[in-house]
Amino acid sequence: MKLTRSFVIYFLTFFLNAAFSFIVFSITSHYLNEKDLGVIYLYNASAILLVPFISIGTQFVLSVEFFRLQVDKYRDYFSNGVMIPLITTVLFSVIFLLFYYPLQRFIPVNFFFAVTLPFSCFLIIMNEIFAALVRNKEKHIMFAIYSVARNLLEIAATILL
Repeated sequence: MKLTRSFVIYFLTFFLNAAFSFIVFSITSHYLNEKDLGVIYLYNASAILLVPFISIGTQFVLSVEFFRLQVDKYRDYFSNGVMIPLITTVLFSVIFLLFYYPLQRFIPVNFFFAVTLPFSCFLIIMNEIFAALVRNKEKHIMFAIYSVARNLLEIAATILL
């Protein structure tokens, strides 16, 4: 019964998030021109490319160590592990700022794009870490609420901005 309940909660969560995202994408694709959609895709592709360099796999290691370490040791491990993406975020922010003009020759990006990309990647990583911790603790309802709320917040930001 517990397995079925967990399965239903995760299925509904992922279905709702996918449905919300599909609806928003359908709506925005009618209102945005090709150039604006291209900027969104470029930002998304850049984030997908940059996340592994900023995270260096921290989210996966933290998830595995959750089951291997005792609670007090995991707290220290977690605190130290989160510092890695934080440091690499700062490093990539400095690199993007220093190489903003040369980068513009290859990818036509504005300054806001260059400044916010590493921080956006850091938020993606922190989201993955938080979601994994909630799943590892078997807090299915909390995961569902967090996941749907985060998606709705992103949708609201997309529509309003």
